Amino acid sequence: MKILGVTITNKLSVSNHISSLISSCAQSLHALRILRHHGMDCELQQTVYRAVIIAKLLYASCAWWGFTTAVDRKRLESFLRRARRSGTTNRHLLT
Repeated sequence: MKILGVTITNKLSVSNHISSLISSCAQSLHALRILRHHGMDCELQQTVYRAVIIAKLLYASCAWWGFTTAVDRKRLESFLRRARRSGTTNRHLLT
């Protein structure tokens, strides 16, 4: 079932939501990398990262975070590490 953009299964799992969320954010991250290679300013790139990717990750997170498993949280952390390594954001953004 999808409620306000958050996918929840009949077993109260949000793993499908996490999968689609990471996929969507990965596509946005790829677009930011392309923009960086075409000369986008670093400060502007970080603003777009916060406005698009971080906003997607935080949307309704207080509602679905309690239903995540350790595997889901590891996948989210892995995505954030990959975003930091790609250079699209500074490393102190979420600390």
